Amino acid sequence: NRELTRLVAPANAPLPRPETPVQSIATENESGKDIGRVTSAAVGPLSQKAVALAYLRHEYRSSDATVLIDGREWTVKRQ
Repeated sequence: NRELTRLVAPANAPLPRPETPVQSIATENESGKDIGRVTSAAVGPLSQKAVALAYLRHEYRSSDATVLIDGREWTVKRQ
């Protein structure tokens, strides 16, 4: 049901702690809901942006999708 997924933060976003909930973006028809948990986070050596790994539900793993961590928008990056 869930798979380890790479997430990239906007510039200057703080690193989330392990077990921080990942939430979907609220829409007109659905409120934001928990879709996974952060497992680890670090600052990328080349990008100097925060990156995180999280187990996300499959339906929220499309590349370049947007999710919320601590109220900030993060981008799903699949390779």
